[in-house]
Amino acid sequence: MTSHLKKVELHCHLEGAAPPALTEAQARKYGIDIGDRLRDGAYVWHDFASFLECYDKVSEVYKTEEDYALLTETYLDELASIHTIYSELIVSPDHGKRIGLGADAYISGVCEGIRRAKAKSGIEARLIVTGERHFGPESVIGAAQYAAKAGNPLITGFNLAGEERMGRVADYIRAFDIARDAGLGITIHAGEVCGAFTLQTRSMPCAPRASATACGPSRISIWCSGLRISAPCSKSAPAPISHSGSFPISRPIRCVG
Repeated sequence: MTSHLKKVELHCHLEGAAPPALTEAQARKYGIDIGDRLRDGAYVWHDFASFLECYDKVSEVYKTEEDYALLTETYLDELASIHTIYSELIVSPDHGKRIGLGADAYISGVCEGIRRAKAKSGIEARLIVTGERHFGPESVIGAAQYAAKAGNPLITGFNLAGEERMGRVADYIRAFDIARDAGLGITIHAGEVCGAFTLQTRSMPCAPRASATACGPSRISIWCSGLRISAPCSKSAPAPISHSGSFPISRPIRCVG
């Protein structure tokens, strides 16, 4: 019914969107056994914690700048084949460091993949740099500083993701301020584990932590049971038909330009 319509994707963790066939090929290339996380062409996980473990295991097969260019190009080609015209890819400079590639080479590979895909189909893509809250406030601040100083025209926003039960949103406010002062849009993951009440304007029973709205987000990236809200982009990108988990709060993230 919607196959002929143009589409926009506003929330994509790049490694988490790796096509299984490409991941299998990469695993063979590097001799990495991922049989416990990828079976019969499908990723294997059973709860949020095991999802994060699966995500990290799959990410091990993408090691070089060219690997990330190929991953990005392949994924965006898939999107373009179903008439997607714009995508925002969530990337982590810290991940680039952890795999020994380095943040700059990691981001460079992703940007090369964006350029290749655009040359073939015209699809546009931008990057949202994310801090991972389970690595602590200093790590998240470092990610925000990277995004703010990179001078990369493809970086359009800053996000906070990861284990939601780790720390209060208030612990990460400095990171959001750094990104906002650099002109980046602000978004945050909320409600994935602790539920919809994390979107409230006061602390709730999940633990004494400030709510997601404390950081003044442009929109909230969420997955709450029973809560699916669409969020239009601004400027030249059209609104998505349906996007589970983007809740517009004040000004939205810049989409193009």
